[in-house]
Amino acid sequence: MPDSTKFNIIFTGEFTYPDGMAGTKRIQHLIDYLSIENTVKVFLFRQKTNHKSSLKIEDKKDNITYRIIGSNLGKSLKALFFLPLSVIYGFITLSQWKLNNVKNILYVYNGITLENIIFILFAKIIGYKVIVEYVEDFRHYAGNLSSGLAIKNKTNVFFERLLPFISKGIVVISTYLLHKFSRYSKKIPIIHIPISAYVSENIIPTSFNSPIKIVYSGSFGAKDGLDTLITAFNEFSKNYSDCQLLLSGKTKDNDLIQKYCSNPKIKYIGYVPDHEFDSFLAQADILCMTRNKMQFANAGFPFKLGEYLATGKPVIASKVSDIELYVENMHDAMLIEPERPDQIVDALMYLVQNPDKAFEIGKNGQKKCITHFSPEVNGKKLTEFLLSIK
Repeated sequence: MPDSTKFNIIFTGEFTYPDGMAGTKRIQHLIDYLSIENTVKVFLFRQKTNHKSSLKIEDKKDNITYRIIGSNLGKSLKALFFLPLSVIYGFITLSQWKLNNVKNILYVYNGITLENIIFILFAKIIGYKVIVEYVEDFRHYAGNLSSGLAIKNKTNVFFERLLPFISKGIVVISTYLLHKFSRYSKKIPIIHIPISAYVSENIIPTSFNSPIKIVYSGSFGAKDGLDTLITAFNEFSKNYSDCQLLLSGKTKDNDLIQKYCSNPKIKYIGYVPDHEFDSFLAQADILCMTRNKMQFANAGFPFKLGEYLATGKPVIASKVSDIELYVENMHDAMLIEPERPDQIVDALMYLVQNPDKAFEIGKNGQKKCITHFSPEVNGKKLTEFLLSIK
């Protein structure tokens, strides 16, 4: 008789592993909780790595086995040979990793695509229960896309209609997505699990640094509101000269970097590795989570909000998605309307002129992070959801 209280769960989908940004951290938080009492592994297809192997890479991170199949396969002749072998080896992996006498689950992060559909179908055929998580609405993607990514987005949207036939459950990160997928709720159970973040053990500050360090960390896309933040900082620095704006994240657009860093008080730090990221945020005095008022930004939920609140530092955040469901303006964070640089300037001036209130806001924000965004809270919700899957 299978043990209904234990899982064998394989994570796959649109994230990188063992290192990566938002998606990787979300999956890692779930892994950290689920692996305490369950068997957990990670299976990825065609992830780019520095490894020479194109067929199989296998290693462990904190005792979690991960296997990358078909890495670094581009459009060369080599891909024509290795791609079919990689698919076959993916089937072998799913077969080998399936366990008897427990519930086997394939957890697919951020939708069904052309690259993972074949593995999802195979897993379903051999007895895995498929759970699909969505953190974005690909109908509203903003920004320039390569032809490959454009096709991937369109197929992701197309495959949503297959959910009632493929999936045993849907996980969403926002109330927007909960409402979007509610049309399937009579056939498939759906659960809303927001962002998560580990709370830093850093001591809450009692004074600002000199110069005051304002930090933005994240992507540099159309949704992210960097132009608004730069405009605001340029104005703020005219009135308050003892300040710096530090930008971290990945971008290959040198023109964009030069544009943003035309003010000598703005520094582009680049990508900060995982093991240095908490220390990087800890040096901040004020953290800025900007977003533009576009549907794509409102469909998901900004991962950075949780990481910022977790530091105990005061946070300025755009009012997008579900943010106002969790934090209150001038109590847990400084909330501003999207695309309003004047409001960012006002928020910055208020914080630097009222340091005691700023530190109180930071402390309150950290408490909200513990209440709403704890990985343990999210892990428990997911565990209960998986237990209910038939």
